[in-house]
Amino acid sequence: MKKIALLVLSVAGLMLASCGEENNGADNQKTQQQTLPKLNVWTVPAKGQKVADYSKAIKDDLNKSKFEVIISTTDSSAANGTFKIDLNYGANQNSTDKLFPKWYENNVVKPIVKGIDSLEYGAVIGFDPGDGSFQELYQVTVKDKEIKFQQTKMYGTQVN
Repeated sequence: MKKIALLVLSVAGLMLASCGEENNGADNQKTQQQTLPKLNVWTVPAKGQKVADYSKAIKDDLNKSKFEVIISTTDSSAANGTFKIDLNYGANQNSTDKLFPKWYENNVVKPIVKGIDSLEYGAVIGFDPGDGSFQELYQVTVKDKEIKFQQTKMYGTQVN
């Protein structure tokens, strides 16, 4: 009988504690939402404008060729976040259109390209969602004079 009474008291105590946590959780969510930084919504330039790039000369190349990653706007950049990505390593040239994620307030993110210091020819493509941070998305590397392009992270659609 004592065991049953202790069990009932324990369950009642847990229920009371969880009710208190739900209220605290709601208060914490309100506090967190109020402290989110104000995002700077980026204005997407007209079609064909370069918005980000990275370039490095290819060592010992007589033609003075470069390893380059260039991101430009397309017809649909402002509407849905699709940008053209040009990848060049000397005479090896590739181009693709990629969709960048939308972020809070449904804004199109600003593409950014950064070199990878640990690689002779490599770059990371990412974006600034409007808070000044860098969010990685793709990696571009060169191995045996061939360009390799791969997605490194995925971001879901933000639902308000």
